[in-house]
Amino acid sequence: MASPMLDAAKTVTVQIIPSRNFTCPSSEDIAIVLSLVQDPSSPKPQVEFFTVSLFEHSTTPTSRSYSGDGRRLVPTLAVILRELTSSREGGPTVQFYVWSSTEQSLLQSHLIQEALLGDANQTDIRACIGALAQGASLLQTSFQPLVLSGSLLAFLTKGRRVKAEYQACLERMGLPTHGTVPELRARVIQELEKLQNIGPRDQYGEYEFGQIPRVVVLKKEIERMVALPVAGYWDLAECAAVLLEEHQREFSAPTDETILKALKTDSSEKREMLGETLTARNTVINAVLTAVRDRVQSGGQNLLINTAKKLSTDFMDICRQEDLSKLFFMQQFEVLSKLNELWSSRKDSCPDAPVLQYQGMASGVRGVEHTFKVVSGTVDIPTSDKEMSFFDKLLVEDTRSEAEIPVEALFNDLAVSGLVIPLNRWTKANWELQHQKVQENVLLADIPMTHAAIDACQSKLERLIECYKSIDSLPKEWLEHVCIERVLKGTDHPAPSKGKTYVYAGTLYQLYNFSKTHNIQVDAVIADEAGQIALASISLVLRNLAPTGRIIIAGDSEQLAPIFSGSYPRLKTSALFGSVLDCVMFSQKEGPVLPYTSQPDEDTLESSQNTVIQLTENFRLNPDLGEFVSTIYARRFKPQKVQSRKLALSLSQVQQMDSPNFEFGNDASTFFQARTFIQSLSEVMLREPQSTLEPPKYQKDVPITGELASTAGLDLSHQPISLSLIRLKTKSSGAAQFGYETHVHGEAALAASLVAAIQFCCPEDDIFVATPHRVQREAVKTALARIKGSSEALEKDFENLFVSEGPEGKKRGNVTVDTIERLQDNDAALARLSAVKKGYLQDQFVKTVVPRAHLQPARPPLINIGTYVRSQGIDMLVEEWLQLARQSGQKAQIVSLGAGSDTRFWRIETGQFKDDLAAYIEVDFPEVTSKKAMAIRKSKEMNALLGDPSKIQVVGGGTGLQSTKYHLLPGDLRKPPSEALEPALTAKDSAEGEATLSPSLPTLIIFECVLAYMSPEGSSQLLQWFVNYAREGFIWKSDGHEFESEKLALQLLEGILTWCKARNVTLPGAEPFNTLESLSERLTGVGFTAARALTLKEIRRAYVEESELNRISKLELLDETEELDLLLDHYAISWGLYLSDLTSSATWGRWGLKQKRA
Repeated sequence: MASPMLDAAKTVTVQIIPSRNFTCPSSEDIAIVLSLVQDPSSPKPQVEFFTVSLFEHSTTPTSRSYSGDGRRLVPTLAVILRELTSSREGGPTVQFYVWSSTEQSLLQSHLIQEALLGDANQTDIRACIGALAQGASLLQTSFQPLVLSGSLLAFLTKGRRVKAEYQACLERMGLPTHGTVPELRARVIQELEKLQNIGPRDQYGEYEFGQIPRVVVLKKEIERMVALPVAGYWDLAECAAVLLEEHQREFSAPTDETILKALKTDSSEKREMLGETLTARNTVINAVLTAVRDRVQSGGQNLLINTAKKLSTDFMDICRQEDLSKLFFMQQFEVLSKLNELWSSRKDSCPDAPVLQYQGMASGVRGVEHTFKVVSGTVDIPTSDKEMSFFDKLLVEDTRSEAEIPVEALFNDLAVSGLVIPLNRWTKANWELQHQKVQENVLLADIPMTHAAIDACQSKLERLIECYKSIDSLPKEWLEHVCIERVLKGTDHPAPSKGKTYVYAGTLYQLYNFSKTHNIQVDAVIADEAGQIALASISLVLRNLAPTGRIIIAGDSEQLAPIFSGSYPRLKTSALFGSVLDCVMFSQKEGPVLPYTSQPDEDTLESSQNTVIQLTENFRLNPDLGEFVSTIYARRFKPQKVQSRKLALSLSQVQQMDSPNFEFGNDASTFFQARTFIQSLSEVMLREPQSTLEPPKYQKDVPITGELASTAGLDLSHQPISLSLIRLKTKSSGAAQFGYETHVHGEAALAASLVAAIQFCCPEDDIFVATPHRVQREAVKTALARIKGSSEALEKDFENLFVSEGPEGKKRGNVTVDTIERLQDNDAALARLSAVKKGYLQDQFVKTVVPRAHLQPARPPLINIGTYVRSQGIDMLVEEWLQLARQSGQKAQIVSLGAGSDTRFWRIETGQFKDDLAAYIEVDFPEVTSKKAMAIRKSKEMNALLGDPSKIQVVGGGTGLQSTKYHLLPGDLRKPPSEALEPALTAKDSAEGEATLSPSLPTLIIFECVLAYMSPEGSSQLLQWFVNYAREGFIWKSDGHEFESEKLALQLLEGILTWCKARNVTLPGAEPFNTLESLSERLTGVGFTAARALTLKEIRRAYVEESELNRISKLELLDETEELDLLLDHYAISWGLYLSDLTSSATWGRWGLKQKRA
């Protein structure tokens, strides 16, 4: 193994990192180095003192410096900038440098603060922001410089404009406004060409690849270019000592302590000395820059690709309306981020791009067709043209040359964006301005995405028909008369035959030609991507619609990027000039919504022509961007946590819910109680007086027998009331008079009434009803089905469509009723994420499987430590199992039941035992596995560890994932094992015809927090199923074992069960196993050879290394040690071993947790 880092450490010499650098220029005429000093004791970081040094790199190098306190920074920089940009046609190339990222952030924040609150001259701050500032933070100010050198201003030269419009543009560009219309237009075009860098070159003819930062952080660039023989962290002084020769060390680099000491001195002499100290620092920084360039360029490789540019402070104030100006700046910023994303991949020869092999060309129905074979990767076709804003797919020969810049990195998207291919004589000039290598090696072609979309729709329809036919109980005779045909050429396509039903798929104009040729009428028209179809265009096919025909319109009317708009634009002109969706969504006429009838009369037929049913309206605005977008739009985008008043006002509408319009069975009193509760809750949230609800009593997180000393005498306040979790507790005044079923049905009626009331107030919200037992689940579902509202008839026809009186119908939220097990995975994943964030555990993959991981709060130290001990115990067992498999000369396989968001497979694949694992199988609820499969496929890191990409398959309609090693399978463990496990684990899906779970390998079955949630009968069935297969030699011919980790109550079972029930969590599998002996006997009772169990308290005390305990004790302050011991004593890990061959006990009998201390 060799690397520049290792070579530098071994040879104690500086080593060049052979990687191209696009962000540090290879040379400049003038290097400007800034040293900024802040007071670390200040509550807000601000520039206290600065020194700016200019170094002219010419035949006779010269330098000069300017120093002063923070208030003088902007005026000083403005003077320097005006001096360097005084010549419009030329001038020196200039690059600004700082040493650290801290100084760069300090500079940016200082400029923003000066623009917002400072008293600096507006012209000065404008020049500084134009030359030095970058990033979205500029949206806070009224200064937004050009990000893309005016590339998005090309609209100014398109279309016919009157003389006054051109004069207005020229006036805002600061150019003369006299002349004829052609002269004015030519002047605008000439100015834009100077700004647009078409090529990719600037106005002086020099190419730039990527984008050099306006202020380069030198330390970061040095880390990219060279490996220093310095152990651990290094700063300027250590870097200069290594890179500079003795004769180059004119000044020594001052330390941070020296600079801070000089800053704290008030005398003018000391301040002057601080200026001299920073000047020496800047001189050392410039010398280091020159030295590292010399070393990198001495190797003969052209690793520093770009050179510095001419200094520019350009602003293009085309729009003087502040909000629109910010919107335009934001548009440039989003385009730049997309370009950087594409370019960062292209500069490395697109390592993740699919590899195609050219097969040849042939004449097809659409002309000449070129065929390629996919060697590796996948080629995803975008669903619409709006996803093709840039050329994210370039067809380039794969040369893999390390000596030359990849051709794709030279491609300039902005030069050809918006052009129609093939190019004509007016647009070909843009292509000729591309780099010569791009013109010679990149081919332009028009790819008809519409045909690919039609093919996808046709194949899906055919697949649905096949799925329908596979269901035995459904009638299939009518399908024999359904024909699906693709219309490629409408004038030549055959006419339909009598007695059959035809579905024709094709482009709008080919279907128009077909219908015109044969003069047919159709029963339904389905328009996809209707947001891009004009009303005048779709009328070509709508003219053939029968009087009783139906129109189905699908698409997105908002074709701009989703961040640009907080609401859809309303049509100000005639609807004829908008898209189909615009006309449907924002029509001025609001016709009535009528129920469908199979035989409409004349009145119904006439009125139905104005009927519009809108299924959904999707704004696609990421909630995390709400505050950012608020800097542009007047309406504030508030996070959900501050929307309690809005929710309270919605709940107050429950009084409008009249019981005559709803049927609640025989007794409506339950409904009135639910309505009273919701009304009172809204009054509490609005801080209004009410007399129904009382503050809930304080509850401890851990059940204890007596008061802890730390909580004695405290006035414990109640928890805030929230609608996020309503806990339903019922009691009966005469329990002996009523049977169990009556009690369950009473609970269900109350739960259904609450759901109906919440749905009435918040129709778009999703509701989850969690029940402890299945019988309660079925009772609630039955009660919900009995509730009928006034709009039942319409909702029966339109299913989940919410019918309202407004012009824009909205989708009703979903109501899910299920047992509590389905909610447990999220809690466990958040607990592990918290432990990782705090440093207890190492898991680089957990943030991928937890939604919005960066926004999740940390858990208390008690939870973090408990998660650590449990994970550590399981990890030790798993690692020893893999170690024993290696010693026995075999590979092992692992089955994790109820795996949830566990990332163990990826941790194994990046560890020392990756070659000892043959297969890893996970089984969980379909809704859990579908989310996990989606998260895995979106992660490059996790995908890369799945093995051969050609063998990765998404199965079960997106609920599962299969690869060479990893198998994610959906299943409900509450069902009988023969139904939930056997089909999935015994399926022969590999090329060799073997079962997913090999019968010849040592197998580890993990039940982590699973069996406690199952009934004792169900868990015994599950364990017995594995043992039975092992006896038959089906799963374990050689060796196998099972272990579990689950919540249980050992000494205070009654207390912890009460605690769990208070959180709507039931543990039916814990109550019968209330001792360590009973946990072991559970396993030996179904046939396991041996078993053992330990509490987490004992594992922490004697089975975790002392060094680890010392490490985690320093992560967080924990003073509740008594409570921690009590908590850990309520949890246990049990493991069992089943050996089909007792002669192997010498190897596998040693497996288990090993005691570290007495």
